Amino acid sequence: MKCTIPIIGSFDMIVAGGGIGGVAAALAYDGAVYLASPETYLGSHYAFSPILPGESTASDPLLSKIFKRNGESPIAFPLAVKSVLEEELASQDVTFELGAVPIALLEDDKNQLAGIVFSGKCGAYAVLGRIVIDASHTATLARLAKVRFTKTYFSKITGTRLTIAPKDAGTFEGVDSQALGNVVIPNAKCEDHEWTVFRHTMEFEVPDGSISSWADIENQMRAATWSARTAWQSPFVSYVPQDSIDGGSYLWGDENCVDLGAFETSVKGLFVIGPCAALSRDTAEKLLDPAIAVTIGRRVAASLKKPSPVNPESVHIAAPDGRNPLRREAVRETWRKAHKLIEVEDWQELPLLGEYDIVVVGGGTGGAPAALAASREGAKTLVLESQHDLGGVATLGAINIYWFGNRQGFTSEVVQAVKDLSEPGTFQSHCWNAIVKAEWFRREIVKAGGEIWFGAYTTGAICESETLRGVVVMTERGIGIVRAKVVIDATGSADVAHAAGCECTKIAVDNLAIQGTGLPKVPVPPTYHNTDYLFVNDNDLADVTHAMVLARRRYAGHFDLSSIPGTRERRQIVGDVVVSPLDVLLDRTWGDTVCRSFSDFDSHGYTVHPIFHVLPPRKLFVYYADLPLRALLPKGYSSILVTGLGISGDRDAMPIFRMQADIQNHSYAAGIAAAMSLSCNGAVRRIDISKLKRRLVEKGILAPKALVEFESQSLPRAVLESAATGPLEEHSEISALMSDPDSARPLIRQRLVKESDPVVRRRFARLLAVLGDDDGADILIDFISSNPWDKGWEYTGMGQGGASESEIDSCIQCLALSHTGSARKAVLEKAKALKENHAFSHIRAIAAYVATFRDPEIGAALAEVLRMPEVAGASFATTTKEFEATPPSHVDTTVRNRALCELCLARALYLCGDTEDHLAEKVLKRYVGDVRGYFSRYAAVTLK
Repeated sequence: MKCTIPIIGSFDMIVAGGGIGGVAAALAYDGAVYLASPETYLGSHYAFSPILPGESTASDPLLSKIFKRNGESPIAFPLAVKSVLEEELASQDVTFELGAVPIALLEDDKNQLAGIVFSGKCGAYAVLGRIVIDASHTATLARLAKVRFTKTYFSKITGTRLTIAPKDAGTFEGVDSQALGNVVIPNAKCEDHEWTVFRHTMEFEVPDGSISSWADIENQMRAATWSARTAWQSPFVSYVPQDSIDGGSYLWGDENCVDLGAFETSVKGLFVIGPCAALSRDTAEKLLDPAIAVTIGRRVAASLKKPSPVNPESVHIAAPDGRNPLRREAVRETWRKAHKLIEVEDWQELPLLGEYDIVVVGGGTGGAPAALAASREGAKTLVLESQHDLGGVATLGAINIYWFGNRQGFTSEVVQAVKDLSEPGTFQSHCWNAIVKAEWFRREIVKAGGEIWFGAYTTGAICESETLRGVVVMTERGIGIVRAKVVIDATGSADVAHAAGCECTKIAVDNLAIQGTGLPKVPVPPTYHNTDYLFVNDNDLADVTHAMVLARRRYAGHFDLSSIPGTRERRQIVGDVVVSPLDVLLDRTWGDTVCRSFSDFDSHGYTVHPIFHVLPPRKLFVYYADLPLRALLPKGYSSILVTGLGISGDRDAMPIFRMQADIQNHSYAAGIAAAMSLSCNGAVRRIDISKLKRRLVEKGILAPKALVEFESQSLPRAVLESAATGPLEEHSEISALMSDPDSARPLIRQRLVKESDPVVRRRFARLLAVLGDDDGADILIDFISSNPWDKGWEYTGMGQGGASESEIDSCIQCLALSHTGSARKAVLEKAKALKENHAFSHIRAIAAYVATFRDPEIGAALAEVLRMPEVAGASFATTTKEFEATPPSHVDTTVRNRALCELCLARALYLCGDTEDHLAEKVLKRYVGDVRGYFSRYAAVTLK
């Protein structure tokens, strides 16, 4: 199979790894630098290892800036480390990306180092450069380059980990625990509290060099140093690798005089500045000291001269050792067009890292329950989690509270178990301690025989025809294949399914309907903090980087920030069925139901399904809906299930299915289904559904009535006739009529003739329009013409729900759907009146009409609004510009709203011909270069 990898840029030096030494190297180099960090922050291990105040930190300009951020403290707060490093790179125009791991090296036609291939949730991409600094903890790039390492003698290693806890809760049996000092951490949820920082040290037996062996050590360390009273714990277990690059063992002296040959490799231009440098293992431990790491990074970078440029036409994958790299959308459309694409034939077979019955990719809300269920069923199960804890948004994302959702079944087990594990007197049934919940998932999966690899990035899928047989995994020890009989894609954005070639949806291509995203602060101890103030495309590396940097600036002075964007809408599979709002509103039953969900329409944005133009969703009104197993199965593919936000459902149905309590239940069901399919070679569609449902009833996930429920059939005519006699104040009746348009239209026309109530008449006219019939169009046109603009709707954030458009907006939207050209005059008058009332929902309604009827006169009216100073100029080429324009508020959404209005107007004007001095084209081109991913793509797609 062929694939293409875009080259996104050419630099003098590339730094792989976001450690403080790598950042120091990037800052010290006199040339163009690109830096990529596997984590969604800079600082990596050093952000969570003790950066202690002292002479070395006080005198170093970089480290002293970090300490100035959090006053007197025995350690630097994580957010201070991350923010200062980001700001320093930005101040020197160093390009950096977060969430990217190296997967291969590039060579030119003379077999010289020419760059790196990285991969993230965006896919694979290449960066050109002749000098590469490997700043990773285990010399990941050197291993990819086949640099020779010293022989590893497996015996014992010493691991360390930090925690913050009350001074009487930081010691553990069999662990050497050292109190580093007390720290006062401001917490908005409670009074300032003094805590103690502890460093824990343990020795571990290392049976071999397998990834499973290292994962077991991490689990041992986590288990030995955990307490329900812990307020914070470092995600990494810090240790000195047992092997090093084989270049001799250089004498140390100190960081200012050690021979820089210790950091050179046998590959010209590749340098290793982490603890795998050619030093004795005792000496290498010094490189974990941030002050020493900074000095080494600077010295190595300062010694390097500017290299010759790389010819993009000459590069190829060096020593290819992988096959089927990501088949994803791979970074932004603008990157695709701006640079050469490397065409890659089938890569050679990767090393086999392990074989399992079931591999769960992602250990979040939709992954940890699936892995636990599969493990309990006796399946040999592996969890691959790129972060360093389980639970996803429920733990790392700070949303440690249930909103709606069915708390029965497996979720009820989680509630009771977390209560039992919590410190007495602290538990509340509707919320939880994030550290406790993450630990419960970890220990239960291990107890059931499952295996967990933290810091493991899934970068590709292995398929045989249309059957998934494994995944490509990048760990700190290198890249390889993990084979499986069944894969559960719990990435939340269908990453594995998309890599395998499954059909998936794209968000915000034809409209800007996106559920808002949050990136909350994380205080000590962790408490609930839910936010919605930006949009983030999880599968756009540049967008995630921008969002993380912006959020850290907004929350400057706090302890830390969530390491994962709290996105509520992501890429989804197209499954065997696509659950629609009509299915939800009719409370449709399925023959293969695996979960009974319930929620309000917690949309965090605006709805687009036609039914909501007829009658908007009710705010805080609870809807129940069954979720079928078929919605977890990508159409046409075998041996894969998808959980969480990546399931197959209309975007306006997903608010009912995305509550954490329900995702936990349907994911647990997915784990059982995957285990059952092992008896038929992973063919999930062949399992005994009645047996699965019985198991789910026993667990309490389904009610007993599910055992005798049948698949919903088409509604009898008597039901449609009954629905047509009412006032259409119930979504169920409207859904019934929309489910059978051909039968419904004549019934609605008859009712329209008899109805005298103007509100009900308009409702029936709108229903006819969304069914493609303009018989009631005159009613809608008259209403629009005889009334001024009503109160519009603006995109806000938290607490948003219910109607997302006014009645006039709804009428215009429906006239667009019914292709009613005779509404042009009425719509034109409303377009002219936008100057006095340019609410987003009004702009959106006019834009919907001109997408059908591209009218230059309406375009001229839109151009006047687009020139208004309160509308124009809402695009940002840099995060700094956006931050400067954002009011000093943690919840402000005005910047986002202005951009929505400007983009929507620009697209509408562009479709109308853009005769006004190419105004729309100019605006759209600015947005193509916007730092916000969805806005950039929307503008690029429009210009096509």
